[in-house]
Amino acid sequence: MKEVSVVVCTYNRRKMFEKCLESLLNQSYPKDKYEIIVVDSSDDYSENLAEKYKEKARKKGIELKYIYQKPSGLSAARNLGIKNAEGEIICFTDDDCIADRFWVEKLVERFDNERVGGVGGKILIYNQEGLGKYLSSADHYSLINDWSFICGANMAYRRDILEQIGGFDPLFKFGADDVDIAIRSRLRGYTLKYSEGAVIYFRHRPNLRELIRQQYGYGIGFSRLRAYPKNIKKRYR
Repeated sequence: MKEVSVVVCTYNRRKMFEKCLESLLNQSYPKDKYEIIVVDSSDDYSENLAEKYKEKARKKGIELKYIYQKPSGLSAARNLGIKNAEGEIICFTDDDCIADRFWVEKLVERFDNERVGGVGGKILIYNQEGLGKYLSSADHYSLINDWSFICGANMAYRRDILEQIGGFDPLFKFGADDVDIAIRSRLRGYTLKYSEGAVIYFRHRPNLRELIRQQYGYGIGFSRLRAYPKNIKKRYR
Protein backbone atom coordinates (compact mmCIF):
# COMPACT_ATOMS: atom_id res chain seq x y z
CA MET A 1 0.00 0.00 0.00
CA LYS A 2 1.19 3.50 -0.80
CA GLU A 3 1.58 5.81 2.17
CA VAL A 4 0.26 8.84 0.29
CA SER A 5 -2.09 9.48 -2.61
CA VAL A 6 -2.21 12.90 -4.26
CA VAL A 7 -5.53 13.69 -5.94
CA VAL A 8 -5.90 16.50 -8.48
CA CYS A 9 -9.05 17.07 -10.54
CA THR A 10 -9.00 19.03 -13.78
CA TYR A 11 -11.56 20.50 -16.14
CA ASN A 12 -10.69 22.36 -19.35
CA ARG A 13 -7.50 24.00 -18.05
CA ARG A 14 -4.91 21.94 -19.87
CA LYS A 15 -1.95 24.33 -19.67
CA MET A 16 -2.53 25.08 -16.01
CA PHE A 17 -2.96 21.39 -15.23
CA GLU A 18 0.32 20.46 -16.90
CA LYS A 19 2.24 22.91 -14.72
CA CYS A 20 0.46 21.56 -11.66
CA LEU A 21 1.32 17.98 -12.61
CA GLU A 22 4.96 18.91 -13.19
CA SER A 23 5.18 20.20 -9.62
CA LEU A 24 3.61 17.00 -8.27
CA LEU A 25 6.11 14.86 -10.17
CA ASN A 26 9.00 16.68 -8.50
CA GLN A 27 8.19 16.27 -4.82
CA SER A 28 10.84 15.60 -2.18
CA TYR A 29 8.75 12.73 -0.79
CA PRO A 30 10.11 9.24 -1.73
CA LYS A 31 8.85 8.42 -5.22
CA ASP A 32 7.86 4.85 -4.29
CA LYS A 33 5.81 6.07 -1.32
CA TYR A 34 3.30 8.26 -3.13
CA GLU A 35 1.03 8.02 -6.12
CA ILE A 36 -0.78 10.65 -8.16
CA ILE A 37 -4.41 10.27 -9.16
CA VAL A 38 -5.78 12.59 -11.83
CA VAL A 39 -9.52 12.83 -12.45
CA ASP A 40 -9.99 14.56 -15.80
CA SER A 41 -13.38 15.83 -16.98
CA SER A 42 -12.02 17.98 -19.82
CA ASP A 43 -13.49 18.18 -23.30
CA ASP A 44 -10.11 17.37 -24.85
CA TYR A 45 -9.48 14.18 -22.85
CA SER A 46 -8.10 11.24 -24.82
CA GLU A 47 -6.47 7.91 -24.05
CA ASN A 48 -3.34 9.06 -25.87
CA LEU A 49 -3.13 12.15 -23.67
CA ALA A 50 -3.58 10.05 -20.54
CA GLU A 51 -0.85 7.64 -21.65
CA LYS A 52 1.52 10.53 -22.29
CA TYR A 53 1.17 11.68 -18.69
CA LYS A 54 1.50 8.15 -17.33
CA GLU A 55 4.72 7.64 -19.26
CA LYS A 56 6.10 10.91 -17.94
CA ALA A 57 5.37 9.75 -14.38
CA ARG A 58 6.92 6.32 -15.00
CA LYS A 59 10.17 7.98 -16.01
CA LYS A 60 10.17 9.67 -12.61
CA GLY A 61 9.46 6.38 -10.83
CA ILE A 62 5.97 7.50 -9.77
CA GLU A 63 2.71 5.66 -10.27
CA LEU A 64 0.09 7.82 -12.01
CA LYS A 65 -3.54 6.82 -12.29
CA TYR A 66 -5.32 8.87 -14.94
CA ILE A 67 -9.11 8.56 -14.90
CA TYR A 68 -11.80 10.19 -16.99
CA GLN A 69 -15.12 11.20 -15.46
CA LYS A 70 -17.86 13.10 -17.25
CA PRO A 71 -18.33 16.57 -15.71
CA SER A 72 -20.16 16.01 -12.41
CA GLY A 73 -18.69 18.64 -10.10
CA LEU A 74 -15.54 18.81 -7.99
CA SER A 75 -16.88 16.76 -5.07
CA ALA A 76 -17.82 13.85 -7.33
CA ALA A 77 -14.40 14.01 -9.00
CA ARG A 78 -12.61 13.99 -5.65
CA ASN A 79 -14.70 11.04 -4.50
CA LEU A 80 -13.61 9.09 -7.57
CA GLY A 81 -10.02 9.94 -6.68
CA ILE A 82 -10.54 8.65 -3.15
CA LYS A 83 -12.10 5.44 -4.48
CA ASN A 84 -8.96 4.74 -6.53
CA ALA A 85 -6.48 5.81 -3.86
CA GLU A 86 -4.20 3.36 -2.08
CA GLY A 87 -2.59 5.85 0.29
CA GLU A 88 -3.24 6.04 4.00
CA ILE A 89 -3.15 9.82 3.65
CA ILE A 90 -4.78 11.60 0.71
CA CYS A 91 -3.52 15.03 -0.33
CA PHE A 92 -5.65 17.32 -2.50
CA THR A 93 -4.81 20.30 -4.66
CA ASP A 94 -6.36 21.94 -7.73
CA ASP A 95 -5.31 22.23 -11.35
CA ASP A 96 -4.80 26.01 -11.02
CA CYS A 97 -2.14 25.47 -8.33
CA ILE A 98 1.58 24.72 -8.25
CA ALA A 99 2.97 22.71 -5.34
CA ASP A 100 6.21 23.57 -3.60
CA ARG A 101 8.76 20.74 -3.78
CA PHE A 102 8.29 19.92 -0.07
CA TRP A 103 4.50 20.14 -0.10
CA VAL A 104 3.67 16.43 0.41
CA GLU A 105 6.49 15.92 2.89
CA LYS A 106 5.41 18.85 5.09
CA LEU A 107 1.74 17.85 5.07
CA VAL A 108 2.48 14.26 6.03
CA GLU A 109 4.78 15.08 8.93
CA ARG A 110 1.97 16.91 10.74
CA PHE A 111 -0.04 13.67 11.04
CA ASP A 112 1.87 12.96 14.24
CA ASN A 113 -0.91 11.22 16.16
CA GLU A 114 -4.02 9.23 15.29
CA ARG A 115 -6.44 12.00 16.35
CA VAL A 116 -5.14 14.34 13.64
CA GLY A 117 -7.71 13.94 10.90
CA GLY A 118 -6.66 16.63 8.46
CA VAL A 119 -3.79 18.99 7.70
CA GLY A 120 -3.67 22.14 5.61
CA GLY A 121 -0.88 24.43 4.55
CA LYS A 122 -0.02 27.89 3.31
CA ILE A 123 -1.41 29.23 0.02
CA LEU A 124 0.46 32.04 -1.71
CA ILE A 125 -0.52 34.00 -4.81
CA TYR A 126 1.50 32.82 -7.81
CA ASN A 127 0.72 35.48 -10.38
CA GLN A 128 1.52 38.92 -9.00
CA GLU A 129 0.40 40.72 -12.14
CA GLY A 130 -3.01 41.90 -13.25
CA LEU A 131 -5.56 41.31 -10.50
CA GLY A 132 -2.97 39.32 -8.56
CA LYS A 133 -1.17 42.43 -7.36
CA TYR A 134 -4.37 43.68 -5.68
CA LEU A 135 -5.23 40.40 -3.94
CA SER A 136 -3.64 39.15 -0.74
CA SER A 137 -3.09 35.63 0.54
CA ALA A 138 -5.46 34.46 3.28
CA ASP A 139 -4.27 33.68 6.80
CA HIS A 140 -4.62 29.91 6.62
CA TYR A 141 -3.20 29.42 10.11
CA SER A 142 -6.21 31.32 11.46
CA LEU A 143 -8.64 29.56 9.11
CA ILE A 144 -7.53 26.17 10.40
CA ASN A 145 -6.95 26.92 14.07
CA ASP A 146 -9.74 29.44 14.69
CA TRP A 147 -12.34 28.39 12.14
CA SER A 148 -11.54 24.72 11.57
CA PHE A 149 -11.50 25.17 7.81
CA ILE A 150 -8.88 23.66 5.48
CA CYS A 151 -8.84 25.19 2.01
CA GLY A 152 -9.36 22.58 -0.71
CA ALA A 153 -6.37 23.76 -2.75
CA ASN A 154 -4.02 22.60 0.02
CA MET A 155 -5.46 19.88 2.22
CA ALA A 156 -4.80 16.31 3.32
CA TYR A 157 -6.96 13.83 5.22
CA ARG A 158 -6.59 10.30 6.47
CA ARG A 159 -8.29 8.00 4.00
CA ASP A 160 -10.13 6.03 6.68
CA ILE A 161 -11.74 9.24 7.96
CA LEU A 162 -12.89 10.21 4.47
CA GLU A 163 -14.41 6.76 4.14
CA GLN A 164 -16.08 6.99 7.58
CA ILE A 165 -17.86 10.23 6.70
CA GLY A 166 -18.79 9.17 3.18
CA GLY A 167 -16.36 11.39 1.28
CA PHE A 168 -17.28 14.75 -0.22
CA ASP A 169 -20.93 15.70 -0.56
CA PRO A 170 -21.80 15.93 -4.30
CA LEU A 171 -24.29 18.67 -3.40
CA PHE A 172 -21.31 21.03 -3.30
CA LYS A 173 -20.48 21.46 -6.98
CA PHE A 174 -19.14 25.02 -6.88
CA GLY A 175 -17.40 25.51 -3.54
CA ALA A 176 -17.56 25.00 0.25
CA ASP A 177 -17.04 21.25 -0.16
CA ASP A 178 -13.80 21.77 1.78
CA VAL A 179 -15.64 23.55 4.61
CA ASP A 180 -18.23 20.78 4.77
CA ILE A 181 -15.64 18.00 4.93
CA ALA A 182 -13.75 19.84 7.70
CA ILE A 183 -16.92 20.27 9.76
CA ARG A 184 -17.87 16.62 9.43
CA SER A 185 -14.32 15.54 10.37
CA ARG A 186 -14.37 17.71 13.49
CA LEU A 187 -17.80 16.40 14.46
CA ARG A 188 -16.23 12.93 14.52
CA GLY A 189 -13.78 14.17 17.12
CA TYR A 190 -10.70 14.63 14.91
CA THR A 191 -8.42 17.64 15.06
CA LEU A 192 -7.08 19.70 12.17
CA LYS A 193 -3.53 21.03 11.95
CA TYR A 194 -1.66 23.71 10.04
CA SER A 195 1.68 23.14 8.31
CA GLU A 196 3.67 26.30 7.67
CA GLY A 197 6.05 24.52 5.30
CA ALA A 198 3.38 22.93 3.07
CA VAL A 199 3.12 25.63 0.41
CA ILE A 200 0.84 25.82 -2.60
CA TYR A 201 1.01 28.65 -5.14
CA PHE A 202 -2.44 29.61 -6.39
CA ARG A 203 -3.02 31.23 -9.77
CA HIS A 204 -5.76 33.82 -9.43
CA ARG A 205 -8.29 34.45 -12.16
CA PRO A 206 -6.83 36.72 -14.86
CA ASN A 207 -9.65 39.26 -15.07
CA LEU A 208 -12.51 40.71 -13.07
CA ARG A 209 -15.19 38.78 -14.94
CA GLU A 210 -13.59 35.42 -14.14
CA LEU A 211 -12.99 36.44 -10.52
CA ILE A 212 -16.65 37.44 -10.05
CA ARG A 213 -17.75 34.18 -11.64
CA GLN A 214 -15.50 32.22 -9.26
CA GLN A 215 -16.74 34.09 -6.19
CA TYR A 216 -20.37 33.66 -7.26
CA GLY A 217 -19.79 29.91 -7.38
CA TYR A 218 -18.28 30.01 -3.90
CA GLY A 219 -21.37 31.88 -2.71
CA ILE A 220 -23.64 29.13 -4.01
CA GLY A 221 -21.57 26.54 -2.17
CA PHE A 222 -21.47 28.43 1.13
CA SER A 223 -25.24 29.00 1.02
CA ARG A 224 -25.66 25.23 1.25
CA LEU A 225 -23.85 25.13 4.58
CA ARG A 226 -26.94 26.62 6.22
CA ALA A 227 -28.08 23.08 6.97
CA TYR A 228 -25.68 23.14 9.93
CA PRO A 229 -26.79 24.77 13.22
CA LYS A 230 -25.63 28.36 13.76
CA ASN A 231 -23.66 27.29 16.83
CA ILE A 232 -21.74 24.61 14.93
CA LYS A 233 -18.37 26.30 15.58
CA LYS A 234 -18.85 26.10 19.35
CA ARG A 235 -19.80 22.45 19.10
CA TYR A 236 -16.76 21.23 17.20
CA ARG A 237 -13.96 23.41 18.52
